Amino acid sequence: GKPPLSPSWGRKSAREVNHPVTPSASKTMTTDLREIAEQHFTRGNQFDEQGWRERAIAEWQEALHFNPDHAAAHFNLGIAYAENGDAEMAVEHLRTVVRLDPFDLEAKRELAEVYAEQDRPDDAINQLRQALNIAPGDGDAAHRLAELYLDQEMWDQAASALEAGAMAEEDADLW
Repeated sequence: GKPPLSPSWGRKSAREVNHPVTPSASKTMTTDLREIAEQHFTRGNQFDEQGWRERAIAEWQEALHFNPDHAAAHFNLGIAYAENGDAEMAVEHLRTVVRLDPFDLEAKRELAEVYAEQDRPDDAINQLRQALNIAPGDGDAAHRLAELYLDQEMWDQAASALEAGAMAEEDADLW
């Protein structure tokens, strides 16, 4: 059977938000629009914390109306859609996060989980390998990668991923 969706590594909060903005977008997008987007994003997080998922989704979508490059709103929508069983929308939003911030490890791990749920192991493996290229000490990504390799009966790759995950945990003990 397919592995269950991972408990998410957590939603993005206003404090964690990266605001990647292209030079052309920065000329046309006013501070006011970004502030309005941030208000909708924050309201969406509040609704989500209170268990009002549909209202949260509507607020995050509204944030994107005012700032289409709001990576954290895309991330939260991706997680919400994944949890609601809408994998296609989840992929769309999580891929947007990765496009906006290629170094967002959480987005890569979550996208890998959605791909695994969709029975797209090659895409899931690709996302986790990218995450490990960025952060070789990401033990969670290494272990999940090993699981995917085992599911595909790719024994040597699974052993390498497990070894990398074990090294990451050993290194963590040193600090």
